[in-house]
Amino acid sequence: MQAYSLGKIAVSTPGTPVPLTTNTTLLASRVRVQTVIGETGRIWLGVSDMNKNTHAGVMKQFWPTGASGADASVPADSWEMNESGGDNTIQLSSLFLDAAVAGEGAIVEYWLS
Repeated sequence: MQAYSLGKIAVSTPGTPVPLTTNTTLLASRVRVQTVIGETGRIWLGVSDMNKNTHAGVMKQFWPTGASGADASVPADSWEMNESGGDNTIQLSSLFLDAAVAGEGAIVEYWLS
């Protein structure tokens, strides 16, 4: 398996979810999304039409570490999905991030078989 990073995916306008990638042919066997240490707002992972108020379409709500970086013993909040057979079937462009604070987001890594 080969690891890759998309880096930080930032949400420029809160309430307007952005895809993890616009490459619709990128399929992965594993994906990991993690909050950025020091950011102050919540982040949501879900589908393109997720609703942060009702949580419809939301897969994960991430809690921020805060401007101070929080307690060093507390890791950044993260979420991971693995394809059970190890095949590249997770379509990254179908996963979206939204943020409470403009410019904040999450770090995204993925693996290919």
